Amino acid sequence: MKRLADIGDKAELEGVRLLLESKGIPVFVGNEAGARNMGFLTPGRQQTLWVVFDQQLDDALALMADPEHVVDEPVDIEAYQSQSDHMEAHTRNQVFRMVILGGLAVVVLVGLLLYVITRLEG
Repeated sequence: MKRLADIGDKAELEGVRLLLESKGIPVFVGNEAGARNMGFLTPGRQQTLWVVFDQQLDDALALMADPEHVVDEPVDIEAYQSQSDHMEAHTRNQVFRMVILGGLAVVVLVGLLLYVITRLEG
C-alpha cells in the first residue's frame, strides 16, 4: 500500500474515493473509524487515503489531477471487495479458533495443575 493523501474534509474524501474506485483503483482509508468516533472532538481530523496496489499510485495521482485520466491497469473493484470480504471473514474465523483453542488449553492446564496439587496433598 502506498500513501496517497491526507484529507480532512469528509465530502472531499468520499469524492476522491469514488473517483478512484470508479476507475479501478482500490483504496483504503486510514483513521476512518477513529475520525468517525471522535466526531465533534476533533472536527479537523485528517484521514489518510492509501492506494492498495503500489503500482497504481501514479495513476491515482494522475486521476486526482485529471479525472479524465485513463488508468493503465484497472482492477475489478467488485471482485476485489468480494475477495477482501472473504479474506476478512476467513481471518476472523481463524482468530476465533485460536482464541477458543487457547482458552481450552488454559482450562486443561488449570485442571491438571489442580489435579496434581490435590494428589500431592492427599
